[in-house]
Amino acid sequence: MARVNHKRVKQLLNEKRSKITDKQFFTSRILAGHFEDIAAAQTRRYKYNRRVHVNLYWQPQDPNVACTNNVSILINSGNPMVTKVRGRADRYDLITGLFAHELGHVLYTDFLVTQTYLQYLGHFKWFPVPPDLKTSRDADNERAYTLRNLKNHYGRKKLTDIRAYDIEQYLLKLVRDGKSSSTVAQSRGMLFQIFRMAVANDILIKNPVAHAEKIRRAPPKPKEAFTADEVRKLMKELPENKIGWTIRLMLATGMRTQELLALEPRHIAKDGSSINIAQAVVMEKGSPVIGPTKTHTSMRTVPVPEMVRYCACNLRNTKERFIWEGGKVDKPCNPSYFRSQFKEALGAIEGMRILTPHCCRHTYVTQMLALGVDPKTIQAMVGHAEIDMTLYYAHAQESSKQAAISRYDEAFTSSGGGLYGNVITLVKSG
Repeated sequence: MARVNHKRVKQLLNEKRSKITDKQFFTSRILAGHFEDIAAAQTRRYKYNRRVHVNLYWQPQDPNVACTNNVSILINSGNPMVTKVRGRADRYDLITGLFAHELGHVLYTDFLVTQTYLQYLGHFKWFPVPPDLKTSRDADNERAYTLRNLKNHYGRKKLTDIRAYDIEQYLLKLVRDGKSSSTVAQSRGMLFQIFRMAVANDILIKNPVAHAEKIRRAPPKPKEAFTADEVRKLMKELPENKIGWTIRLMLATGMRTQELLALEPRHIAKDGSSINIAQAVVMEKGSPVIGPTKTHTSMRTVPVPEMVRYCACNLRNTKERFIWEGGKVDKPCNPSYFRSQFKEALGAIEGMRILTPHCCRHTYVTQMLALGVDPKTIQAMVGHAEIDMTLYYAHAQESSKQAAISRYDEAFTSSGGGLYGNVITLVKSG
């Protein structure tokens, strides 16, 4: 219901300046209330359900024109950008446009990221993750480490006796020893520079590193995931208790374990339709504490399928700070304890494979891809920083492969009645 007589606003808009000045009109409480009523109507339409306050002020020297902090909208009616416009009606239109712009921010801008950043800044912490800072000393230490490894491997062997094959074997040894890709790449780069100088000084005719095959690490094993039949069985046979509701929710949302354990009741919508991921559990000196999410893209709102919304509502219905609280009050649950609870729940279901909680996330991405959901959409829903990571989690199930082959048969054979059946028949007869 409107709190302001909007006809009165229209009358004041048309009043002569001798009765009410522009400064009085454009900073009046009745005009601010007029905009607040408009904001209420729009926010109610988009189910924002929160009153937005409007503050109109007159400061010609203030360079700011309009801004919002997600609670209030501030508009400087005395800014030269406004006052240079002739006519009260035109100024009103301009201020209305500024108001609409800021209201759009209230409705659609993610202020939670800024609030979280400032909160972390206030505690002298990095957000979302500490930057990968490398000092000159670190770089010198890395080069010294690489050079020491080269000396230990080649000993007093002459440069003229080292062949491309020898270099390949050394790089393969690094891979077998579990060295990182960056270590292997740095070792190859240093060898290349050493032999380049040897060529430049006529010690060698050609650089053997240039002819050595680049060593690529073996592709990692596919991530394990529950099959569609296993998901159906879990949804049906998991207990109707805290761990059962949690596992169902993980399978249906793809949340990381660290994100789940950091959830507070306030992060879950009252109707269980969505979950706000704003923080995660991290380990500090062996104890779980609340920290930032894995990456900035991990901060997101996760939609919850209707079939498991009751699980979200049941988990939300707690007086504790976290839906999974640890042994101490207001402290999150230790991931190792949660994993043991997860394993115990799965072990109670006959014939169920005992996978890790993170496999629920793999399963979610797999099933969404199998259902034909666009990878970009899945990426946003699970909070992957890169689309390649989303595709990397894909697991082709046997049923999906058989269905693909069936579609190929149908499309390209006459027995399948496909579009190209006649063409293939003619080729065979020819």
